[in-house]
Amino acid sequence: MNELLAKYFSGNATTDERTEVEAWRNQSNENASEFLEASDIWHQQTKGQEFDVASALSKVKQQMQNEEAKVVSMKENIATSESSSFGFMKYAAGIALVIGLGLIYWLTSVPGIAPSATYATLDDEVQDVELSDGTIVTLDENSQLIVLEGFNGEDRSVKLTGTAFFDVARDENRPFIIDAGNSEVKVLGTSFLVKSDEAAEVTEVIVKSGSVALAADYGRTNPSVVLSPGEIGVADSRKAGVLKRNNKDANYLAWKDKVITFDRTTLTEVAQVLNDVYKVEMTFEGNIGNCQMTAQFQQQSIEAVVEIISQTFGFEVKHKGKGYKFTGNGC
Repeated sequence: MNELLAKYFSGNATTDERTEVEAWRNQSNENASEFLEASDIWHQQTKGQEFDVASALSKVKQQMQNEEAKVVSMKENIATSESSSFGFMKYAAGIALVIGLGLIYWLTSVPGIAPSATYATLDDEVQDVELSDGTIVTLDENSQLIVLEGFNGEDRSVKLTGTAFFDVARDENRPFIIDAGNSEVKVLGTSFLVKSDEAAEVTEVIVKSGSVALAADYGRTNPSVVLSPGEIGVADSRKAGVLKRNNKDANYLAWKDKVITFDRTTLTEVAQVLNDVYKVEMTFEGNIGNCQMTAQFQQQSIEAVVEIISQTFGFEVKHKGKGYKFTGNGC
């Protein structure tokens, strides 16, 4: 698994290998913890252009020595012996992980594309990342951001898989470039959402402020559009060119800020938004899903939202796990 993790973090894993790593990561809490530990080690040790395994090994050995130096009393020899053994095993595992990832990184790195950092999120996890240029990236669940080598040099290049909101620090001399699989997003400084679905080979960009250039990767033609605030661009490998239209989804950032707006929205559509934001399964019995709702929720809990819906329409609610089922006599 160390080899696959290294390829995953370095951006050299195939689609099948990424799927295998993510499936393994989601199998158990232990696997998720190991994944995050490996991710932390990778980030710490790949900040430069080379992975210094000797330096990493020295740091881990120093941690071991510090752990052993805590033994101060012969009366506690049994307890401290057990503690030292546990510490040795813990840091020995750390050494193996550092060396394993380091060697694979050294073997698989290609000059010019090696990452300086990789960030990944799990199920139901949203993570804010601040890059060295001051850009803030908010990763949605099950997404990955690779900050490529040389970032903040002549340009600022990253690779995205999944969904993220970018608030890019403005720099007229160094464009911010996002490799989204089948397309490229290029800006100087603005805020926007990117959804990169590599499996479907579709990239969506929704602009909140500033302007964004979206170019599809179709070989030599490389068609592109410039998007303004309130516009959405779609690059689909199955179609020619990049489509541009007005964004009518008021809740496209609800997963990030938990601000949700409904304006004469059917409860069936309400459920779709809430299911996406809160990761719940909300259903309506009979035709009550056609009832319309106008409301705004500001960072409220799912329990509060369910209660408001129930009280507004006089529905009964059955709750089990992450499921909410509404029943009633209609609107």
